[in-house]
Amino acid sequence: MPILPNTSWDFAALGVVAVAYVALLATWPLRHAAPHRRARVMLALLAAFALAPLAVPAQPALRSLMTIILAGILPAKIVDTLRSAEHWRAQPLWRWLEFVLNPVILVARLHAREPARSRWANALTAARGLVEVQVGKWCLGLWLRSGLGLSSFWLDHTAKVLCLYLMSFSGGNILATGLLRLLGSNVLDLSRDPILAVTPADFWRRYNRNVNQFLAAHVFTPLGSVRRPARGIWLAFLLNGVFHEYVFAMLAGRVTGYLLAFFALQAAAVTLTFRWRPRGAVRTIIGTVLTFAFNVVTSVLFFEALDAALHFYPGGGLLP
Repeated sequence: MPILPNTSWDFAALGVVAVAYVALLATWPLRHAAPHRRARVMLALLAAFALAPLAVPAQPALRSLMTIILAGILPAKIVDTLRSAEHWRAQPLWRWLEFVLNPVILVARLHAREPARSRWANALTAARGLVEVQVGKWCLGLWLRSGLGLSSFWLDHTAKVLCLYLMSFSGGNILATGLLRLLGSNVLDLSRDPILAVTPADFWRRYNRNVNQFLAAHVFTPLGSVRRPARGIWLAFLLNGVFHEYVFAMLAGRVTGYLLAFFALQAAAVTLTFRWRPRGAVRTIIGTVLTFAFNVVTSVLFFEALDAALHFYPGGGLLP
């Protein structure tokens, strides 16, 4: 029997998130602190935030959201604040508060370099994203009603991946980009047609670009950047895998290991294709088809982890 009713734990989870934001706000004066002191505070806060979701057994969906905030968004804010102290010493407090409260902006100094866009261009971006989302929802509904998903695992998987691509991976990100820009936050393109990627490395340059920008600035570049890309690539994907395992474990109630395997395969593919730029129409088409096929096949690992919590595959997945 739980010590507190579930609703009480849910309120406790919200309270923990609120306390975490207060702790983040308390780091503002540290932009003037010595580097070693900033590093100690950063590591202490990262550890506290990452472990906090384990102490609050809220409802699975809320616990997963809390994990995304405490183990993903806020740590990124802390790292960028304390590792970019020179940038923040030249900025007013209100600019930093805008950064703290906007979950999309993860590297403030690069966000500030984004070119200005017209309201018309931003409206068109939002409209395109909305159309993609609606088409994806319509296609997914049509697919689920057809019952064809029970006839073939791979057919069901591919159809759902394409629908979710329109609803989230492309359309949802484009819609969010346009809306945030219309609201005055000139964010970078969160997604740039990843389905057109010609290599796995190209795919990750196009998809989830704000997270990639953060990992490039604070993981990839410090570890050697393009001179020695393998170390930065593998650490970035390892962090991604651990984070996703953590979030999905809160939703499913168990660690599957599928997400670590997925991101390990992606890391290997990105490392192999990092410097490859296909030239010519034929090579571009072949590269696009092979990249799409690779992502469809390897994404089974990703969606098997989702299936452990939400029964993504009606006929059951391929993995236990």
